[in-house]
This record gives sequence, C-alpha cells and structure tokens, in this order.
Amino acid sequence: MGEEDCAGQEEADPYRLRAQNNCGNRPTEATVNMLSCWFSNVDTFNCDKILEISYLLDNCDIKPSIIALSEVKPKNYRDERLLAEYNLEGYEFIHTNISKEESGRGMILYVNENVRYTPVKFDREYQEYLAAEISLKDNDKLLVVSVYRSPNASSENNERLNELFEYINNLNYSHVVIIGDVNYPNINWENFSTPGGPGNAEYEFVEKIKDCYLFQHVHENTRCRGLDSPTLIDLCFSNEDNMINIAINK
Repeated sequence: MGEEDCAGQEEADPYRLRAQNNCGNRPTEATVNMLSCWFSNVDTFNCDKILEISYLLDNCDIKPSIIALSEVKPKNYRDERLLAEYNLEGYEFIHTNISKEESGRGMILYVNENVRYTPVKFDREYQEYLAAEISLKDNDKLLVVSVYRSPNASSENNERLNELFEYINNLNYSHVVIIGDVNYPNINWENFSTPGGPGNAEYEFVEKIKDCYLFQHVHENTRCRGLDSPTLIDLCFSNEDNMINIAINK
C-alpha cells in the first residue's frame, strides 16, 4: 500500500517505519506504514520555529500523524505563554512541563486530527516523556513514546530513564516506537558499546536497551550546531527490527 492510499485514514497498518533525520534542528520524519511522525529538539519553540513547522507542514505531500518536540520552553523568559500559542492547524496536542512553574524544558506531542489516539501516563517517576496509544487496524495498537534527557541529568534521573524503558518494554504492546533526544554522545550504536564500564551512565543505558531487546535505527550524526562536533544523540528505538528504515538529509 502506498503513502497516497493511507493518507487521511483513521487507522493504519503497522510494521514499517521510515525516518529521515536532518543534521540540525529540522524535524526527523518517521512513518509507520504510513503513519508518519516528526520529532525534533527545538531548543525553544518560539514564534519563528512555529512558523517554520507550519511552513514545512504546508509544503509536505503527506502531513505527519505525530509531531514530537522537546526543549519547548525558553531557557529564560518573563511571561507565561498561552497554550493557544502552540496550536498547529489540524492537530491536537498533549504536553508536559511547558508552564513557567514546572521543572524541565517542556515537551509537546501533536497528533493529527484524523488519527485515533489515547494519551498514556506511566506509573513511573521519570517526568520528561509523552506517550500516545495509536489505534491500528484489527484492534491492534502502536505505542509512541517521546523522551528527553537533559545532558546535565543526575544519576538518579538516569536510573529513572532506564526504569522507564524497562517499564515500557514490559507493557507487552505488539508495536512500540520510542523517539527522542537522550544526550548520550559517546555511545557507538553500530556495536552498542561505550567508552565507560559498569556504573557509567551511557554503559548502563546501553545495557538496558539490550535487556529490553530494542532496536536502535539511527546510525548517522543528528546534531551539528555551530562549531560543535557532530553527534548522534537523537534516537529511534522499536521492538521490531524490520519496522524502520532510515534516511539522513544533510
């Protein structure tokens, strides 16, 4: 079935995810046969970036079913932003940590108004995530989770993130996709290795991914800001190897 055949359907077939990642701040695009998802660390979702997302939506052939954004809040600001300022035409959204009083950098998960979904909350302490259960054909379901880990995260928060992955894995969804920015630049995802050993945060994260039998599908650098060395910190996991194809736009 081609993309044109599935556009606008309320239910979608699972099994294939295509992702495109741009080395910069433009969104990664992922498609679950053919339920598409964009995700990006927007590093403050200001008016200019909202207009950029709107422009991309207006000029794409098939609008994404899901748009997952992290680091939505400004690092410093005086006035509280209204939720209405985050509206995108044709989308509903769920959010966490985007008010001035809440901790964290803030996340938004937009869902196309043509997609049937249910917001999901996990009984875990880790806070920087959003999740939605997407209805597929034949009463099947896809769990989409967007996560964000600060590069300055504490050891306790790192452990909570690992526990969240384990918890999601034990929910026994037939189709799971976890996307987001985990800020672990030293992991070699070709062989699931790290420079550090037991007790090192990156090592423990990789071991948890192995324990959960998850596949990581991004293998080229995804972040190259200014004069910083390019890094691979925006990741896409699934519980099915053949679910995902990756293309990197540079």
